[in-house]
Amino acid sequence: MNKKIIIGALSLLVIFAVILSAGCVGSDDKKTYVVGIDIYEPYSWTDENGNIVGFDVDCMKWIAAEKGYDVAFEYIDWDALATYLQTGQRDIICSGLSITPDRAEVIDFTNPYWMISIDVVSLAGKEFTMDQFYNGDLKIGVQAGCSAYEGLEDYLGEELYAQMKKDGKIVDTYATFALSMQDLKNGRVDVVIFDSAGIKTQIDNNPGVFELVGTVEDTEELFAAAVKKGNTELLEILNDGYAKLMASDDWDVLVAKYGIGAEE
Repeated sequence: MNKKIIIGALSLLVIFAVILSAGCVGSDDKKTYVVGIDIYEPYSWTDENGNIVGFDVDCMKWIAAEKGYDVAFEYIDWDALATYLQTGQRDIICSGLSITPDRAEVIDFTNPYWMISIDVVSLAGKEFTMDQFYNGDLKIGVQAGCSAYEGLEDYLGEELYAQMKKDGKIVDTYATFALSMQDLKNGRVDVVIFDSAGIKTQIDNNPGVFELVGTVEDTEELFAAAVKKGNTELLEILNDGYAKLMASDDWDVLVAKYGIGAEE
């Protein structure tokens, strides 16, 4: 092959590489934080078009735009959420995350942005009662690692909880809330226990399929985002971002868009 042709081709490749390199440098100038999420409608899930959507997703995007950084969303094993932050696999966790004392020992929470309770849901027409729940008469499904999972022994009492576990009346191995609801729909459990926002969404999105049994007493919980313990810089960024978002008209728009109900 003619040397001039070879040299010319190589020159074009070098120029092309420089152009590409310049583009990468430009995109890398903006910091990207990786946000860990759960499959948890209405806060975060993948829609029918393959897009990750949800109330918390939109909140994170709003704050990122306000603060001048990018965000990427990746699913996590909720039962090991603290590990993702501690090992640097995720920068932020934000997906209907409840503030609990145990979690607060190992991760740092932002200021809370929402309040929920713990509810019990069944198939429509079952007419179960909370007395049946407290007496251990119902087979219970619960997502592993969620706040309802962590509190279930307290709700039922240590002795009854141990007996129900022994008898197989507590199924607590679900990786996601959606899987527990699928088992409820298929009749493998009598009820599912979870937070009020998630249960409300399931009832609203499936008319005539599910019904609320009731609310577990004294289970008001606060939602917040979380970062690695000691990451005060990112915590301050998020707290300021949430404060500005909640003071804006966009907050009410997002609340209405995802139908998460009136703030308590």
